[in-house]
Amino acid sequence: MNEYQKLIAKLKVTREDMRTLHHHLVGPNWFGTHEVLGEYYAKFDDIADHIVEIGLSQGITDVPIDEAVQAFPLLPIEDRNEAESYSLAQQIFLDVDSLMQDVIDAIEDGWVISMLNNYQEWLHLEADYKMARATK
Repeated sequence: MNEYQKLIAKLKVTREDMRTLHHHLVGPNWFGTHEVLGEYYAKFDDIADHIVEIGLSQGITDVPIDEAVQAFPLLPIEDRNEAESYSLAQQIFLDVDSLMQDVIDAIEDGWVISMLNNYQEWLHLEADYKMARATK
């Protein structure tokens, strides 16, 4: 699996991990956090779709979900409170960012790099600002 395919795999697992956090949230502030986590899994669905399509246009094959889960195991399904959910989501976002950086470091296509930089900007805003404040 090349760096781009690792990113695809992580995005597929991330999409499912966000659904797990969304569906198994408990405690105070449930409704607002549930909505935010729902927006995250929808966003990661869009990002994964876009990254796969760009990869296919570049001759990079998609990654089956079973291979994605082998490379990046899914979060266990269990109830989590807001702080724990945001903390896990924050780490997941930073892991995705790291894999995006690995792709950037491995390719020369300026358009793909620019697209990934835009996604990284969003990831950092969410993880380093919004989630960081939610876990305090």
